[in-house]
Amino acid sequence: MTYENFLLLQRLKSDPLVYAQKLNPADDTVLLVELSSEQLESHSFLDDRIFHPDMAFEWVPWGDFESGVSQLATSAPSYIFHIGHCGSTLLSRLIAEATDTRALREPLPLRLFAANQVESVIDWLDEGETSRRLSLFEKAWARGEAATTVKATSMCTNLLNFVDSDAGIVFIYQPAETHLAVILAGENAMQDLAGFGRNRHMRLAAMTDDLPPLEGMSVGELAAMTWLAEVSTASQALRKREGFRLDFDDFLQRPGEMLASSCEALGFETDRERCEAAVGGPIMRTYSKAPEHSYGPKLRDDIIADSKRRNAEEIAKGMQLIERLRSTTCGADWH
Repeated sequence: MTYENFLLLQRLKSDPLVYAQKLNPADDTVLLVELSSEQLESHSFLDDRIFHPDMAFEWVPWGDFESGVSQLATSAPSYIFHIGHCGSTLLSRLIAEATDTRALREPLPLRLFAANQVESVIDWLDEGETSRRLSLFEKAWARGEAATTVKATSMCTNLLNFVDSDAGIVFIYQPAETHLAVILAGENAMQDLAGFGRNRHMRLAAMTDDLPPLEGMSVGELAAMTWLAEVSTASQALRKREGFRLDFDDFLQRPGEMLASSCEALGFETDRERCEAAVGGPIMRTYSKAPEHSYGPKLRDDIIADSKRRNAEEIAKGMQLIERLRSTTCGADWH
């Protein structure tokens, strides 16, 4: 097939609703899909959960995708990186509200690139090829009149070394004990932690010789490893490039001020009045990953307090692991 046979690829240059959703390394093709404005704005995860029976899509050979995208004149997207379960989806929605920008949440190619840098399962996707291909996806994601923020998946922190050097960066986290309580509050905590557990264990093992085996970790220690792996990876990267560290607890104490600081770090123009209006609106009163459910700081505080009571033993195990490893990883300057 020739370029002219790919209808969505032809529209990719001018239509921001055509989205580069996935890279298939098995046959080196890119999946293009057509989304509505509402879908782009509302989806918390731009993974396979976006599909519906009537969706227009096409698989495009990498060479055709590269030819179609490489000449695009787009600015780099900005990025939100995070440790997971720490308000990153909320922040992305508030930034879009306060700046008239758009947010893309958890693009799948980022997961592929991040995982492969640690686990090396795709032998032809080395660091140089990862940088080159990521830059092309950045061009595809940043099309349109509105500036774009990409919210990465929590295990993608190692891509801080690969995203465009001009990209604005916010890294959002929360204090270790709070993070453990939030993670352990969920009914599916073990399943949630196991998903990227091997990846995070490999990253931490490269920093310290004192890390216990993954298979023997309790759920509290797994949660601690999650926190320590992401903040340590971020700490290494943010020594080499500028980025705004945002403590979610601080954000909840001063949401308007912290939102304005986040927008500034990402390179977006706004003002304090718009930021205060955004944090005073409905976005702060719903669960960001599922906006149909009510949620807010008071409910979060109640959940954390309850989890600290119910999971005190596991939280203690996790905090002991963090304290033991702080000095031998890059987590010493995080609280």
